[in-house]
Amino acid sequence: MRRLTIGVSYIGYLGLYKDSERKTYYQTQGIGGECGWQLFKAKKDGTFWDKGDEIDIRARYGHSIGGGDLKYDLYDAAIIYRYMRSVIDLSLAVGYRFINSHSSEVRNHSNVYLGIGIGI
Repeated sequence: MRRLTIGVSYIGYLGLYKDSERKTYYQTQGIGGECGWQLFKAKKDGTFWDKGDEIDIRARYGHSIGGGDLKYDLYDAAIIYRYMRSVIDLSLAVGYRFINSHSSEVRNHSNVYLGIGIGI
């Protein structure tokens, strides 16, 4: 059975940068919404996976809130491998994130990332 997930997330953003030999940072908070879809769930043990392992995709949008240093819109897409076990669940994500800055001091930026998660 395919599975759709919908969620809300809090985003704590800390941006470090160096400008003319001066190191400083921007800090702000945001709130976001996300939607995910289960692409694959192993029904039996195989060569590369065990029963219960999953592969999901996720898309997220976030927006800055409050009076933080940086105003932005965040767009994120990832593919996630979930290594499901009875005691501990591990996840490995590879994704792409684009941040559309609404502050004149910080330009738009994007990056590819690797994420690791542990569930108990």
